[in-house]
Amino acid sequence: MAGIGRDGVILADLEQLARVAILRTALQRPDFVAQVAFSPDGNRLLARTLRNRYIVWNLDPDPRPVAAIARELDLREVPQAVVPGDNHDPDASERATLRAADPGPPREPSLPAPSAARELAGGAIAPRDPATPAELLDLTPYYNFGLGETCRTSELAGDFAWLPQGVRRLFGVDYDIRGGIDLWGTGALRDAADFAAARSVTLPVGKRRLAAVDALMLLYLPAPEPEDAIATIRFAYADGTQDTQPVRRKKDVEGYIKQNRLGVEAQLAAIGHDARTDLLHNVAPVRAFTVHVPGPHPQRPVTAITIAAIDGVSEVLFAVTVEPFAAAPDAVRDASP
Repeated sequence: MAGIGRDGVILADLEQLARVAILRTALQRPDFVAQVAFSPDGNRLLARTLRNRYIVWNLDPDPRPVAAIARELDLREVPQAVVPGDNHDPDASERATLRAADPGPPREPSLPAPSAARELAGGAIAPRDPATPAELLDLTPYYNFGLGETCRTSELAGDFAWLPQGVRRLFGVDYDIRGGIDLWGTGALRDAADFAAARSVTLPVGKRRLAAVDALMLLYLPAPEPEDAIATIRFAYADGTQDTQPVRRKKDVEGYIKQNRLGVEAQLAAIGHDARTDLLHNVAPVRAFTVHVPGPHPQRPVTAITIAAIDGVSEVLFAVTVEPFAAAPDAVRDASP
């Protein structure tokens, strides 16, 4: 069995009820191992960290004598101090063996780094994949920070590197996740002067009939009651009329760390750490969730939607996907994870 520890992964023998080993990792805080999985043959262990780093350990049995394994570990260990007569240095044969197993310096990347669509605080916005469906709205012009943004609170820092990025499917809906839009409601605890925050963002959708709007969001404290609106979506119709719908969580996101499905309206999509959410100078968990808002008049063409923060609440908008009314149900949404 593999379990997550503070500084790595713990391997245990369930039959013997004994710990076998600790696979340690050198990860910069606040990153840590969040998920582990064995390969089908049981000879490798894959770990994913909170900030979406991946680590693979080779668990193949080592046929060498125990003394040879212990000697190699001793040679790899950096001594705390030089002790006269200590047999820590390798002899000529051991040096040759270690050099033969040395993979050498890391190779240069074979592909050039992709160009940036925009440069913002917190890093570059990656270019949008040309194959991305139009239903996954292109938020490139509207992002006001990159997902690598670091904001310091005391000596700790947080960012959004833990968030799944690119075109990702969450609860059966595809999203294009490449940046963030900070939305700030009047009276929220955060100081708007410290952020490139906007009260609302208006997204053109062409002229199409919409069955629903799906969004990936992150809610900053303070969190309203579950039945209260956390934002609004205004549908602007081609005939000049408008209709505003509330965005609700329905259930308390803060209390549902292990339960993914919060109902049709809001579902917990990812969890990470960001120092900006903590008022006590510490890194606090933050939870990104998806929301699903049906179109109030799906038969009428919509030209734009406006997503706005509610007074007293601030949030981040990562991605928006629209579900066309006339499209087949499986075009955007399906039952696969």
